[in-house]
Amino acid sequence: MLTAAVIAIWSIIGYKLYQFLNQNNTTQNARIESTAVPEKDSVVTYALLANYKDPFLTRTSKTLHTLPYSKSSRQAKVPVSPKEATPWPLIKYKGLVENNSASRRIALIYVGGVSSLVKEGDFVGALKVTRIWNDSVKIEMNSRIRYVRKD
Repeated sequence: MLTAAVIAIWSIIGYKLYQFLNQNNTTQNARIESTAVPEKDSVVTYALLANYKDPFLTRTSKTLHTLPYSKSSRQAKVPVSPKEATPWPLIKYKGLVENNSASRRIALIYVGGVSSLVKEGDFVGALKVTRIWNDSVKIEMNSRIRYVRKD
């Protein structure tokens, strides 16, 4: 009984496959016959109607009022002297103490030979420690930034 069911199922599958393959052969022949290209006796011409406004030439914003340029006005400007930059002291980043439960990081840094334990936001003289990583420290002084790597 099981053998008869298996034979019936395979025969249905074979029949469907046979129908599919024969159907594709007839449609391919029909496609080949219908793809004949007729000869063209007339020439088709196209005309481009460009009677629309160019979007790039119209201005939708207000016009800018500019001052006339002259070399004398350019030369009359007085150059601004840069502020004297204070030199960076010798900074060494020696290590990191991290408390995972309190999520605090404390860095051991030497500034000018003096050791300090600092956390983010602390000042050592004019230096501000803004960020502490495992391998480096970000330090600001007078709006200038320096990254110091661990020794």
